[in-house]
Amino acid sequence: MTCNNLCNQCCDPCADPCKKKCGCYEPILDIDEMPDSVSILRYNINGLSTWYDYGNMIYQTQTDTRITADSVKRVLRYMAERHTDSISARELGSILHVADLGDVDISGVQNNSLFVYRKDNNCAQGCEGISNAWTAWNNTDNTADSLRTIMGFDKDGVPYSLLPPANSDQHYLLEWRGDNEVGYRQVEEVSKESITVTEGGRNYIYKVCVDPNTNELVYIKEEVL
Repeated sequence: MTCNNLCNQCCDPCADPCKKKCGCYEPILDIDEMPDSVSILRYNINGLSTWYDYGNMIYQTQTDTRITADSVKRVLRYMAERHTDSISARELGSILHVADLGDVDISGVQNNSLFVYRKDNNCAQGCEGISNAWTAWNNTDNTADSLRTIMGFDKDGVPYSLLPPANSDQHYLLEWRGDNEVGYRQVEEVSKESITVTEGGRNYIYKVCVDPNTNELVYIKEEVL
């Protein structure tokens, strides 16, 4: 074979004379990604271009991993291809603080603070306020001159609020009423005989009075003649 100027037509890559006279083109291999689809690549081989979509291959060979929550056993399960990992609620909770929850505001937390839920009063009826959150309640920050309800505990330590007295427009004393109970009581009228105490052959009654210096309630032991 003889070479001529059209060396791209006649050049024999194995013949040295032709290599010296003919400038044969280098092979071309170019791969480009398609901007709008990550699964499609464009191949350019010696000036010829074609696209190939790898989407189906990726879908068929993708890994089958998933995470599920077991609310009964209180575990979070991560199921991989060859093993399953379980994270217990205690393990997960050990890395969480109350402050990590989205509806908790700890900015006002102090020593011995209580958590109370505060709703956004500016939210219209039927909507969920974006400022609704669990916040700190501190006795030094929440004081008042009067109260409508008093809170306490029963014999089992269960918290309760004390109901208002029957006649809320009257005055009552809040006192320890015996029988391990605290409640409201009004001063009642009784007969002298029912409260008379006999001591050493003499009869006495105890009269409640007010100390003018301290306004403290005191009593006077007075003999009944």
